[in-house]
Amino acid sequence: MTFPQKSKLFFFVEGPDDKRFFDLIICPLVKVKYNQIRTIEYSQLPKKVICKLLDVIKREGNEYIFVRDIDNYPCITRIKEKIQESYHTIDTNRIIIVVKKMEGWYLASISTELAQSFGIPKQSRTETLDKAEFERLMLGSKIYDNSRVSFLNMLLKTFSPEIAINHNTSFNYLITRIKTCSV
Repeated sequence: MTFPQKSKLFFFVEGPDDKRFFDLIICPLVKVKYNQIRTIEYSQLPKKVICKLLDVIKREGNEYIFVRDIDNYPCITRIKEKIQESYHTIDTNRIIIVVKKMEGWYLASISTELAQSFGIPKQSRTETLDKAEFERLMLGSKIYDNSRVSFLNMLLKTFSPEIAINHNTSFNYLITRIKTCSV
């Protein structure tokens, strides 16, 4: 399937772990559709700067997706409202909420065999995985070498989007949006 190529796509993500995931997993999935893809850590920038950047992206006819963990918010609607309060120029249709944390996406494609070899329990669904549970799994794994980044990179080396869509609803939602060109 061939897509008409658009100029630029920007992913706004919270922090370095999210950026790593998008740069290594998500960007390659959409590279055929865009001339340029950029991942921006918005938590490191003032809100005013993000609002101006969103305006420039829209004015130039480019695309963006804003990604945030649901954290402890009661529902996706409420957190989208909170994001819109912070970034008044944002289009809520361009917000993707990760349930519950991005760490769940990292574990969404791990096979039973790989989980066993890593020394962590296989997660059939990863939506409920929070940061504390992820840290516990990481620290107890056979492959943890006192480096969170190294552990995450090991998970990314074996990551399969085709498997992950069956184990995490919010990851599946993002991939569906990308495939249907409704980014």
